[in-house]
Amino acid sequence: MGRRGCESSSRREKEVNQEGTIIAKMKACKVCHYLTAESMCPNCKSTNLSTSYTGIVVILPGRSKREDPRLSSYVASRLNIDKPGKYALKVR
Repeated sequence: MGRRGCESSSRREKEVNQEGTIIAKMKACKVCHYLTAESMCPNCKSTNLSTSYTGIVVILPGRSKREDPRLSSYVASRLNIDKPGKYALKVR
């Protein structure tokens, strides 16, 4: 493996899991904290993403697809999350 500063930009955006499979590195949206591997946030359509984040919270869908998670989840209501998905707690 090369030194960290010598790696290509496409290599830095990927990680290798324990089985040796290359997986995309998750990025957190600085606007809504949604975690994604894409270059644009699918939640709020922002391109302001960061790989520097701490903590992950997963909000599961409610009983019906149209139900707002804030109605049944204390965590979603405190974080003001209205769509199910993976979110970062702090984004730098």
